[in-house]
Amino acid sequence: MAEKEKPPKGLSKEELKEWARKKAEERKKAKEKKKEEKKEKKTYTNPLADKLKARFKDELSDISVDDPLRVSAIVKPSKIKEVMRALKEEFGLDHLMDVSGVDALKLPGADPNTFWVVYHLTSYDNPTILTLKAIIPRDNPQIDSIIDIYWNANWYERETFEFFGIVFNGHPKLKALFLEDEDIGEWPLRKDYPRYPNPNNTQR
Repeated sequence: MAEKEKPPKGLSKEELKEWARKKAEERKKAKEKKKEEKKEKKTYTNPLADKLKARFKDELSDISVDDPLRVSAIVKPSKIKEVMRALKEEFGLDHLMDVSGVDALKLPGADPNTFWVVYHLTSYDNPTILTLKAIIPRDNPQIDSIIDIYWNANWYERETFEFFGIVFNGHPKLKALFLEDEDIGEWPLRKDYPRYPNPNNTQR
C-alpha cells in the first residue's frame, strides 16, 4: 500500500485547505483516467474471423478476435455438423483440441437454463485457435455428435456426457469414460450437484 502523501510544513489553514482540495482533484482525475483505460479494450484482427463471417452468415454469430491467435463464435446447435465439416474440409482446421461442457446455472450474465458445449479447433499448419460455443437448453441437453468428422471427439463427448449429462446424438458408444456405470445420472460437474465438496461455492 502506497504511503499517504503528507502536506508540506508551514502551511496556513487556508493553504492547507487549498492543498487538500488540489490533491483530492488529482486523485479524482487519476481514478477517472484509470477507469477509462480499463474500458478501452484492445482490438485484434485475424483473417479467419473475416472468412467465417463471409462463409457462415446464418450458422455463426458473435464472431470475435479475442487475441491475435484466438477467434471465437457462437454456433447454432442444429448446424454443428454442417459447420464442423466445413471447418475441417474448407478451412483446414484438422485438429479438434477438445469438447467440453459449461453449466451456465450460476454464470454471471448467462441464461441459467442452459448448458454450453464448447469446441476448440486448430490446424497443424496454423497456430490460430477457434473456439465455438453451442448453447443448448438445460431441460433437454442434446446436440449431434461430431465423431464422424473428428474421430477423437469420441472421448471428449463421452467425458462431457458422464459429467454434465449432455447427450451427443449419433455417438456409437455414449457410455462412461471415467465414472462407474452406476454413477451415470448424477452429473457431478453440474452446478446443482448436491454432493459437490463445497456446496456454498457459487463460483464453481
